[in-house]
Amino acid sequence: MGIPILFNRIPPDKRLDREASITLVLQSLFTFGSSLSSIFLNLYLWRLTESLWINGIYNIVSNAFIAVCFVIGGKLAKVLDRMIVNRIGITLIALFYLCILLAKEHVAEYCILFAVF
Repeated sequence: MGIPILFNRIPPDKRLDREASITLVLQSLFTFGSSLSSIFLNLYLWRLTESLWINGIYNIVSNAFIAVCFVIGGKLAKVLDRMIVNRIGITLIALFYLCILLAKEHVAEYCILFAVF
């Protein structure tokens, strides 16, 4: 019982087309990479401060702003093309990690600002 056997059970009219499958794979890889980056950022904050308080505040603020940005992104996707909104999000994430690289040891001092960004 492998993937090909399960794939054959899906009716042809309900299967994803090639472009949708590629998009799903790319989004899965992006989510996996983002999760790993989050783990390493938390470890970096821990190494700099050795404080669970800093990590906790960073994660609480970051997760709260994820919900806010999700709503803003949804409203933008109604006005703009969805791919443009997706590209804006990826660009902002790249800028976020670039700022972390540039801030170096000062990340802990500005952890709330980084959590909002």
